[in-house]
Amino acid sequence: MKRALWLLLAAILAPPLAAQDSGALAAPRRAQLEAQLLQRFTQRAGRELRLGPAQQASLVRIVRETALERRQLNLAGADLARRLDLAVRDSAAGDSLFQRLLAQQRNLRQRELRLWLREQQNLAQVLSPRQHAHFTHLWLRLQEDARGLLLQRGAVPRTRQPGL
Repeated sequence: MKRALWLLLAAILAPPLAAQDSGALAAPRRAQLEAQLLQRFTQRAGRELRLGPAQQASLVRIVRETALERRQLNLAGADLARRLDLAVRDSAAGDSLFQRLLAQQRNLRQRELRLWLREQQNLAQVLSPRQHAHFTHLWLRLQEDARGLLLQRGAVPRTRQPGL
């Protein structure tokens, strides 16, 4: 389970880290792995939620549709964090740079919120409120487990705060 979780993390939740690693998976292999891991996660969620075939297919579609956009947002967030870190360390950086970076941060968070709202609306059309809450619980648990694995491996700093 931990190995599968780490692979899911590398494929979906931590693409910026994988891209920095010279031994990173090639894009086609990573996409294949991501598809397999998303399928396993949605199958498990479908079993726990006791979904019928139509609901299961809809859940898979929703998760797949948002995975690509979420990965792109994660990459953009990692790039923005890197640029913000460089700017903060540069004593010659002017206010206009910080204003531009903060505007980009606001824009990124707005895009994340729109994605989340669209995803929640789509889930609400497929799942009952109880199933929706259960699915959310499973997804949050997956993210917590993934973050724990990243912390164990030293891949993310312990002081990093979500949303910043």
